[in-house]
Amino acid sequence: MLSISSIFALSKVDPYSSFKILFNKLKEKWLNINQEKSCMMKSNEEKKIDRRALLSGIAGAVGGLIVGAAVGWFAKPVTQIVKTVTTTTTLERTVTVERTATATPVIKPTTLNFWYAATEVGSPEYLDEFILPEFYKKYPQITVVHSYYGSSYEAYETALKAALSAGSGPDVFNTPGPTFTMDYIKAGWLLPIDEYISMFNWDKKWRKFALRVHEGPDGKIYGCSGVFEGMVLYINKPVFKKEGWSPPKTYAELLELCEKAKKKGYIPIVMGYSDWPPGWEHQYSAALEAAAGHDKVYEALTHKRSFDDKSFVDAIAMFKEDLWDNEYINHDAFTIGYVDFCSRLSQQKAAMTIM
Repeated sequence: MLSISSIFALSKVDPYSSFKILFNKLKEKWLNINQEKSCMMKSNEEKKIDRRALLSGIAGAVGGLIVGAAVGWFAKPVTQIVKTVTTTTTLERTVTVERTATATPVIKPTTLNFWYAATEVGSPEYLDEFILPEFYKKYPQITVVHSYYGSSYEAYETALKAALSAGSGPDVFNTPGPTFTMDYIKAGWLLPIDEYISMFNWDKKWRKFALRVHEGPDGKIYGCSGVFEGMVLYINKPVFKKEGWSPPKTYAELLELCEKAKKKGYIPIVMGYSDWPPGWEHQYSAALEAAAGHDKVYEALTHKRSFDDKSFVDAIAMFKEDLWDNEYINHDAFTIGYVDFCSRLSQQKAAMTIM
């Protein structure tokens, strides 16, 4: 079983187009041989079909979406190796053409259980109204039963771990990101999806980092990213226009601007985490990227560097001392939510935000 983002992607992808291209090329080559030699041909064909067993179930997780252990439902494509030997009677030579064909996957009627957490209003309705109908057009044999945990991620995670530890739970589920996934991998609740990455050429469709961040200690991939986020410093344009400020281009300019904004009575950088405390990772990531560098961050995400590394410790210390201790970030950030801090921006009470 696949990560739900991957399953939806299947409705847009023809994984067998490469075979069609190969077959057409071989057909063209075969016709050219016949035309050039202008001789009578006789042929015999021997066909060898290698059928593999059904895939074990995979269930999904991370970045958005992850693979969790479950019953197998998706049969691996049948591989057919067809060897055609053709002998020309005039030239007494043999031309051998081999082609490998991938047959259409056999999908058994099955029910796929999908659990997910999301706080956005209307998430289950959107899934039912827009995503699943398109999915069913492509895969009518599969029924998706989804369980929505919209109240809090903590409640969702508690229910998820309890179910998986009892040997039940969903076939497919999501997590907020790769840092949440390692516990599931170490507990043995997930199966790798490397076979599917090769089968559907996901390594050509996802950027390398988007798969590698879901790599387990054994070097195998256990999930696919459903969402990518970039950390950006946003400026409040009406405030900047009113004060005649220009966007900062360096860290030193940022600190200088924060001090000016504070003296003018603005919140230099406004934040709000009460409705999603892990949202702090936005600023944490920005600090690590800016101070430690993306190479070290990538090494940490792929288990080649510890997050206790001095460069990371120094980056967070600098962020705390320069921005938090100087009150350039509002100290009620953990008691107000997303709507509240956006209101402060719209009311021109704050100069900037990072998200």
